[in-house]
Amino acid sequence: MTTPRNSEVSPWQQTIDLKFIQQIPVYGKVRAELYANVLNFWNLIDHNWGLQEEVPFSYKRAVAGATFNPAGNGGLGSWAYTFNSSTLNTVPTTVNDTPISRWQAQLGVRIRF
Repeated sequence: MTTPRNSEVSPWQQTIDLKFIQQIPVYGKVRAELYANVLNFWNLIDHNWGLQEEVPFSYKRAVAGATFNPAGNGGLGSWAYTFNSSTLNTVPTTVNDTPISRWQAQLGVRIRF
């Protein structure tokens, strides 16, 4: 059985990023800008919101085991492969990409001339 190309999709994801800027006059044309960036604001409000779930392409599983018999094949050695079907049911269909799913904040000051 084969799966058609592009037949699987990841769940829909919604995030909101906020940026706040306040300019403060310092001297003449010199201004200080205070800023705050909040990435994935939904996740800051509720830890179940703003999660980015995706199909894990980097996920690896052992579907076959291999043993080497050095005396097999007339002393040249031979490999024996066994299919391990029990690992197929343990693969998650989607995972949370935790660095992206977590909210992040950045605070700073910038001086403009």
